[in-house]
Amino acid sequence: VVEVFGGGSIVEHEIEGESDFAVGPCAREAGRDWYFAAGTTERGAEDNVALFNPFPDDAIVDLTFATDAGFIAPADLQAVVVPRRTRLTVPVGNFVRRQAQVALHAHVQTGRIVAEQSLTFTAENETRRGLTLSLGAPSPSASWSLPGVVPEDGASHAVLVANFDSSATEVEITPRFDEPTSTRPRAVPVGGRSVAVV
Repeated sequence: VVEVFGGGSIVEHEIEGESDFAVGPCAREAGRDWYFAAGTTERGAEDNVALFNPFPDDAIVDLTFATDAGFIAPADLQAVVVPRRTRLTVPVGNFVRRQAQVALHAHVQTGRIVAEQSLTFTAENETRRGLTLSLGAPSPSASWSLPGVVPEDGASHAVLVANFDSSATEVEITPRFDEPTSTRPRAVPVGGRSVAVV
């Protein structure tokens, strides 16, 4: 926990792997819900979610997943106790095996937490390498904006959209470029409790 007395600040942290590191933002406040859209437990991927309880009382958390195989609520990840002033790391691959897309919802029954996801891609993964770190979103939203990327030869870019509601929906994805193009918005159906990759 970082507390600033006087003035404002920006806080980030980093984690180091064997040959890579990742930087992520810190949460400004704890919450009752945290959402992640872009997890994976495919071969060569290690997906971990860290649940941090900085408060003097225990927190009780339910973890559910929207995956390629449908909605999963492992019994061992319901009513998980995150002890006071403790960080608990959950290896997602131990409960959701070999899924290309794994979206996660951490819902707190009692208390509040901060949740963060890390992904490590090992040499066994055929398409990805490196380490990522992401802070969860505290709530779903009807509109999201993503920063730009520079297209390179041999690189691919994807947007993952997770729908944790039981009803299907449709999203419209509009890429924007520096130069005028003929690219048009694309409508993408997203089933209930599932993930779409664009």
